[in-house]
Amino acid sequence: MVIPASQDGDYEVVIVGGGIAGLSAAWELRDRNIIVFEAADRVGGRMRSESRMQY
Repeated sequence: MVIPASQDGDYEVVIVGGGIAGLSAAWELRDRNIIVFEAADRVGGRMRSESRMQY
């Protein structure tokens, strides 16, 4: 789920990229005031699930 963030926030940590490394960093820093920026319309980077035919 992508949640729009306030642009005027005061963040301790800014993470650029919502791939596996960015999401892992966000998880480790979850108790801090962080924001994750992702250019795509979904997080996960190159990891994703796709349905092909019946599989």
